[in-house]
Parts: sequence; C-alpha cells; structure tokens
Amino acid sequence: MIRKKNIQNHVELLHKENKGLYALSILVGLTTGIIVSIYRYGLSFAEHLRSQYLSKEILTNPVKLIFIWGIFIAIGLFVDYISRKFPTTGGSGIPQVKALILRKLDYLFWVKELLVKFFGGLLGIGAGLSLGREGPSVQLGSYIGYGVTKIFKRDYTDEKYLVTAGSSAGLAGAFGAPLSGVVFSMEELHRFFSSKLIICTFLASICSNFMARRIFDMNPSFNLYTKYPTSINPYLQFLFFIIFGVILAFCGKFFTVSLIKTQDIFKGIKLPRAFKISSVMTLSFIICFVMPDITGGGHHLVENLPYINQTILF
Repeated sequence: MIRKKNIQNHVELLHKENKGLYALSILVGLTTGIIVSIYRYGLSFAEHLRSQYLSKEILTNPVKLIFIWGIFIAIGLFVDYISRKFPTTGGSGIPQVKALILRKLDYLFWVKELLVKFFGGLLGIGAGLSLGREGPSVQLGSYIGYGVTKIFKRDYTDEKYLVTAGSSAGLAGAFGAPLSGVVFSMEELHRFFSSKLIICTFLASICSNFMARRIFDMNPSFNLYTKYPTSINPYLQFLFFIIFGVILAFCGKFFTVSLIKTQDIFKGIKLPRAFKISSVMTLSFIICFVMPDITGGGHHLVENLPYINQTILF
C-alpha cells in the first residue's frame, strides 16, 4: 500500500504543471548561494582565529591557555544544547534532508533551525571539531527551499522539488561545483529522474554558483592543477587508479562503520552528558596543538597537499 502511494506521488510529480516552479528554483538558488557563501567566509574566519590564538606560543601562558580551554568546553555545551533543542539540526544534515523528502520529519521552525545550523556549524568547526562544510551547506539549502515553499504556499509536490533544488544549490555554493550539486541530489536524495527535477536542480545550482563566484568572488573549493605523467605507461596508470579506488572504498566503508559504532559507544557510556561533551572538546583542544592540520573540515589540508613536500605524519 505504501509503495503504491509512493509511486502515485512520483507520477503526480512528473505530470504536475510548473506554475512558477522554475522561477522559485532560481530564487532558492540565489538565496542559498548568498547564505552558503557567507557560511564559507565564516568558516575561513573561524579557522583563521583558531590558528592565530592556538599557536604553540600560548603554551607558555597557562592563564590564557586555561581560558581558551574553557571557551572550547563552553562552545561544546552550547552546541549540544541547541542541537537537542532543535533535533533536526544535529549531525551532518543530509539524513535529515532525505527524511524531509520522504515525509518522515518536518522543519517545524525552519527559520530558527536555519540559524541554529548556521551558527552551530561555525562554532563547531571553529572549535576544531572534525566537521565538513558539505552536510551543513546541503541542509542550509534545504531550509531555504522549504521556506520558499511555505512563503509562496506551494504544495507537497513542489516542496520536494524546491527542497532538492536547495540542497543542490547548497553543495554547489559550498564547493563551487554546480554539476556536483545536481549529481549529488540525483544519487543521494532521489531514486527517480525527470526533466523537471533536473531543470530545477540545474537552475538552483547554477544560480548559487553564480552568487558565490561573481558576487562573493569565491573560487572552486579544490582548485588543483595537475600535469599528466607521460613517462608512465597509461595502462599501468589505469591499474593504479583501480587499486587506489578499491583502497579508498575500503577506507570509506571502514570510516563509516567506525563512526556509527563510536556513536553507539558514546551514547552507551554511563556518565553525565556534560562530562562527555567536555571530554570531546578537551580532546579537540589538545589536537589543535598536536596535529592542527586535521582539525576542522580539513579542506585547507587537501588544497595544500599538492603544493607541499609533506608526508601524512610529518
């Protein structure tokens, strides 16, 4: 019965008239591009502050060191509080977007939740937590798409298009890659393709990328220049690419399983939640001195690796 209803909803999505849907997708893309670009600026500023105030020279000043340690713990407790008060803002944000499209949850206070996700991400990444910009940016875009749906009083079928368009625009604005935003929404958020869905996501992603590049002067997140190695047999290179892909797939799966298992262990520890949060923030505080390159989202490390003569450990 549920499967039949889902199929019926998909048919309605394919045959419903546009009635300004494309114009709203453009609006969602432009708005998301502005918000995500500001978010990117905020992340860069937060990482700059962290590197400036957590230099090794501060180790010689115990009072200042303890003060900043207390700030880390306060940030952790505050982010934990707002994420529990607004549960849809917790985690990366992508599972919440998928649940929203499947009508398994709703953004009851979408403006407040957007602000919580925005500032919570800035504080978390600014404090060195291992968080990327992808998930938060995708969810920020979904909030915009959902908000446009409510403001212009569109129905559920248009909501799915606009939320998906906003998610695509979020990823496109975060990385300066509009095509990646479209492909992501098709592979991750939906299980069907239609010309209308592709047009909505393309319009939103292109507009978001336009705002990021033309208005905010943002470059692609990974602007890498490579030279093709002509001295190596191309067939041998293809073999290396295959082996490299297998290794990455294994590492990605291992990381995902370890992350989920760690979350289960963390929830099962019988200690006050405030103590557990303080422990996590203390660990992040220590890592900021020991291995500062792995703190935050890690984008600066990936961008710099092709240009520095450095191994993983040194």
